Amino acid sequence: MNDLNTPIRGQSYRNGLVSIQAEEGLEYKWILHESKEWFEKVKVIQGSDWEWSKEDAPKVSYKFDNLGFRNDKSIKEVSKDPNWWLFDSSCFGLGPGVSSERTVPRMLEKYTDIPVYNMSLFGDRPEIITNNILELSKRWINPPKKILLHISEHPTGSYRLENNNKFTNIDYPGLVLSELITGSTPDQFSWFENFEEQKMGEGHHRLAYNTIIKLCDVLKLNLSWLYTGPVGDYSPVNYLKEHQDIIFSPKPIPGSGCGSYSKETPFNERKRIVSTKFLDPITTYQPARRDEMFDVSRDLFHPGPESHKVMAQTICQHFLESKRNF
Repeated sequence: MNDLNTPIRGQSYRNGLVSIQAEEGLEYKWILHESKEWFEKVKVIQGSDWEWSKEDAPKVSYKFDNLGFRNDKSIKEVSKDPNWWLFDSSCFGLGPGVSSERTVPRMLEKYTDIPVYNMSLFGDRPEIITNNILELSKRWINPPKKILLHISEHPTGSYRLENNNKFTNIDYPGLVLSELITGSTPDQFSWFENFEEQKMGEGHHRLAYNTIIKLCDVLKLNLSWLYTGPVGDYSPVNYLKEHQDIIFSPKPIPGSGCGSYSKETPFNERKRIVSTKFLDPITTYQPARRDEMFDVSRDLFHPGPESHKVMAQTICQHFLESKRNF
């Protein structure tokens, strides 16, 4: 029996899909850097006025379906409806620090009465999206009426798939956290600086996003993209926006990325930016900027419920769906 107080942190390759390492139907209490001990320290720092310190604070737990995605229903149950949507937008679907009913896919269901299957993960890897769409297409009864996919803020990083099928994102957050814990650069990141300086990730992202577009075309899926970060000179949105339907958030969302930098930002400066943005909430129990307190979720890093609501409403308005519940 799993200890539900043990944070869910791993992703694995199983049943042909990359998904969260969790058992179906269990209500886990913590995810990623959250833990019971970490949360108690945050409450001390933030005090009794903090939303999540109060006795009537929203309850947050994490429940996964039989494929390892944050859903209460299976892909077969959802896809019985001929009008269902397929959703993947990283933290807006996985929702660290946010109760399930307040995440974007569940808010979309509330606003539109359209079933939504959520296949969101963390790490912004377009290679995963390609694989998972293909595998889900073997399982759904009806194809989705719409498919909404997340565009990463930067074309950086890679991944590692190990012999035991553990899937690891090789990226800046993983690097800075590993160096914090070990005091040195782990072997699995020894090549990462050269990889980034050679801009190899950009080519990988271009190919991956083009593959997604072609796959959706072959499967005859109505594809739209979601972008939640600032638009810089190094974002994949630049090579998608000319011919693709893209829904932009009303403003850059706190926590949508680990930090903004340009194509020419040196490797060590990127590490510093990510360290400040990513490690501050984990190690100091404060959001990276104090004025983000009401924008971030319980985990002090990812977008809070209000950002989820605004993003869901923006999606509905884009497609002229019902606003009766806004």
